[in-house]
Amino acid sequence: MITIILLLIGVIVTWASAAALWQAVKLHLVGRAISGVLVRWRYTYHHQWLGNGRILRLRHLHPVVRFEAPDGSHHDVVSDLTYDYDGAPNWPMGREFQVRFNPANPRDATIDPLSPTWVFPAIFLIAGLVILCAAVRPLLSGH
Repeated sequence: MITIILLLIGVIVTWASAAALWQAVKLHLVGRAISGVLVRWRYTYHHQWLGNGRILRLRHLHPVVRFEAPDGSHHDVVSDLTYDYDGAPNWPMGREFQVRFNPANPRDATIDPLSPTWVFPAIFLIAGLVILCAAVRPLLSGH
C-alpha cells in the first residue's frame, strides 16, 4: 500500500514540476532571438501594511520593449524585472534589447534572461524522481 502511495505522489510531483520547469525554460530552449527597442516604462504600485499602522508604498518600473516578428507584426513585451522608481536606469527610448519569442506565438515573449524561476521546479522534479525510484525499486525487486 505504501508503494502505491509513493508511486502516486512521485508521479504527481514529477509531472507538476516538469510542467512548471518547461514553462520556466521553454522560450530559452525553443524561442528565437530578435532585437527590440525600449518604447516606454510601465509603472506598478504596491502597498504594504506595516505592523505599526503605517503604509509602505513601493513604486516600480518595468521596461516595455517593442519588437517586430518575422511576419511583420509588432508586439510589446513587459519585462518581469523591476527597478525602483528612484533607482531606475537612465536608458533612452529606443535602447536595444534582446527579445526571445515563440515563433508559433510571438505574443509569448520575454526580454529577461533565464531567471532563477527554474530552480524550484528543478528541485521538485529531482524530489519527484527520487520518490518514483523509491516506489519502483521494491516493485522491480519483487518485495
